[in-house]
Amino acid sequence: MAILEFLDAVQRQVRQRADSLVLEQEARRLPESPLSLPSRYSIPCSDVLNRRRSPFSIVSAQRQYEHYSGRPYAAIRVISHRISAQPIYLARRVVDEQRSLQRMIERGLFSKRSLPQWISRWLDLTKYELIEQHPLLDVLASPNEWMIQQQLIDFTITNLLVTGRAFWVIAQSTRTGVPWDIVPIPTTWIQPVHDPQPFSSWLVRPPTVSDKEGIKVDKRYVLHFYIPDPSNPYGAISPLNMLSRAVLNDEAIAEAQHSTFRNEGMPSVALIAGEEADLVAGGSGGGAVALTPEQRQEIVDWFRREYAGVAKYGLPLVLDAIIKDVKILSRNPKEMAFLESSGVTKEQIFEGYGVPAVAAGQVENVTRESASVADRHLCQNTINPIIRTVSQTIQRGLVPLFSVRGERLVLWIEEAWPVDQALELEKWNFATGYFAPTINEVRRFLGLEPLPGGDVVVVPQRARLVDLNGEEPREVLPAGTPTQQPAESEPAPDESDKLVIAKL
Repeated sequence: MAILEFLDAVQRQVRQRADSLVLEQEARRLPESPLSLPSRYSIPCSDVLNRRRSPFSIVSAQRQYEHYSGRPYAAIRVISHRISAQPIYLARRVVDEQRSLQRMIERGLFSKRSLPQWISRWLDLTKYELIEQHPLLDVLASPNEWMIQQQLIDFTITNLLVTGRAFWVIAQSTRTGVPWDIVPIPTTWIQPVHDPQPFSSWLVRPPTVSDKEGIKVDKRYVLHFYIPDPSNPYGAISPLNMLSRAVLNDEAIAEAQHSTFRNEGMPSVALIAGEEADLVAGGSGGGAVALTPEQRQEIVDWFRREYAGVAKYGLPLVLDAIIKDVKILSRNPKEMAFLESSGVTKEQIFEGYGVPAVAAGQVENVTRESASVADRHLCQNTINPIIRTVSQTIQRGLVPLFSVRGERLVLWIEEAWPVDQALELEKWNFATGYFAPTINEVRRFLGLEPLPGGDVVVVPQRARLVDLNGEEPREVLPAGTPTQQPAESEPAPDESDKLVIAKL
């Protein structure tokens, strides 16, 4: 019985090893030479939509980088720049609850909007405090010798939206006072190693290293950001791949337009010479005119002098024996449809990335209300889901390396909120009508420094405070308020303009 169990165990190990080798061979499949890759304008859709069974493909990533231009760049730029500008917060567990996040929120020193929902539900705000100085924050602010925090996040988001993956390699730092360096790696520089388990380590191959060499990095020191493929838990979906048909069509239209501008003459009018011009040129006056280059230039200069410019728009053109006719050269219906199709591909690309055109700088036919709705859609449906993915990946992979002696740290990137000034003013006017905000809250909203003792609500002197806790409403008089009735000679105050506030 022991021998049979031993043989079964050996067979399982052999089978696992064979499966690992197959996965590793698929993952290590590289092009023979960069010159063997197809041209960016000759890649068929079937190649761009190459959903390989292997969990990783450098060939696909290389092609995706080649198509990162034009409108994909315009859409991705909006997302990456918005996320890279968001602040990063770090909190740790404390014993003194007076310094907790909950107390800071109650005192108005920290906005609860800066806490994402996954942090608020998972974290006890009364037991964590905000940290302003920590080695982890220092490393993120200066991740390596040539980058800053905004460049690091921008690089990460761009790779995530182009190839579906982004990588950070955590390496020992040679800088003074910095324990670690964060080195972002392009998707084409790194491959998984499936030995002994899938994704047990990573092999980094910069362009300066030959194909047979590389730097093997344990998975604990590699942060792998990716958009998961629902058909493969180890696979990733590239948004650029999902929009490949629209991207290729848009590139073809742009290339055709560029070729047209470069190769085709595009005069707006054609001047047809008359009989007098034929006689001047030495002809008989009845045939086709053969003008010299100097004569052609003289007619063109005369036409510009007489009719070019906005100030001469709409002037009648006088025809004579020199200029017999004028023919207007305009776009034909085929060219007009060609331009309309360019707008369709633009909408497909921007909708695929979840970026409204107004967010990319389009201001034509845009109102304040439509811009606010577009910004809210961008934040809620595009920006914040990516922020949560990046924040939770950093929390899982990077934060434990900086936890000293079991220190419990929590890191998150602040989620983006739409800016609607009209709606904010409407909210403040509504709140002020019920005496809800304090003096310092209003001053913070206006960008002013808080005042000592300004955490009080201002109630107009004519207002009446009513206590509804009892069986019947009872008027509450502030301390020091005179209780005597007004004299008979004095006119009674107008009761119609008094405000009543329920004290619940």
